[in-house]
Amino acid sequence: MLIDAADMLGQQALARFFTPLLQPVSWEAWRLGAQRAYVHLGVTGFMVRHQPAEDSIGTAVGSLPDPLLRALCRQTGDPVDVGLARSPLPQSWRADVLHAAYPHALYGQLGEAGVVYGMSVACRSGSGVSRVDFYRSRHGDSFTGCAQQGTLQLLALHLHEGAAFLLRSAGVLSEREREALAWSAQDKTIREVSDMMGISQRAVYFHLQNAAAKLQVYSTRHAISRAIELGLLAL
Repeated sequence: MLIDAADMLGQQALARFFTPLLQPVSWEAWRLGAQRAYVHLGVTGFMVRHQPAEDSIGTAVGSLPDPLLRALCRQTGDPVDVGLARSPLPQSWRADVLHAAYPHALYGQLGEAGVVYGMSVACRSGSGVSRVDFYRSRHGDSFTGCAQQGTLQLLALHLHEGAAFLLRSAGVLSEREREALAWSAQDKTIREVSDMMGISQRAVYFHLQNAAAKLQVYSTRHAISRAIELGLLAL
């Protein structure tokens, strides 16, 4: 059985692990900071899907493989999302139970990735809304203890704010990246953008890939949408 989170860490340790997550220097630092915090809580993985607004395109980051993170952004009718929309309380679940009860391949894929238990938290603030997931493998326990849930809710809020901070920091797109996105937003091909910017097609592709990476999305189309949402691109 896991030791009570508050007894195990104490308030000073909580501050030491959680506070740096609010303004991380990079996504990698944010991920590593999250791991340092949740490993003490018996958690084996996590995911944050952040949206600047309820109906906007989400950005999913965390410890899961990229295909699963992309699936979490695309999925609709997710039973966990439905539960979070109805109640502010954390949603505890088992991947195999959700996979058997609902026609969502995602939870079967999570199970194949080693996830047995999950706890999902909805975080809302002026910076947007996030779904934050914490995962445990078959060697862990379910997320049912009140103290555990309370501590993980606090960690979820720090991860939510850290993700929002990094997305705002993505405003530091270079002029070339902004220009390449702006032309692409007008349905110009790579070749046409290359001609208009006076650079090679490889350079255009490089700038578009950089912009997508900074915005934590997986395609030029999503990068354009995210840049517009963040006020980085005006059409």
